[in-house]
Amino acid sequence: MPPVMGAAAFIMAEFSNIPYKDIMLAALIPAVSLLLRGLYDGASRSR
Repeated sequence: MPPVMGAAAFIMAEFSNIPYKDIMLAALIPAVSLLLRGLYDGASRSR
């Protein structure tokens, strides 16, 4: 997860009383898509 997402997830867990693990799992899809988009963008620009 990007650092901002990690900090936001920790704050959300504290204020909402939802376990951090559950919030982290919900944020996994956006984090992976951000990583894949960055890899694709880097690969497409290097051509």
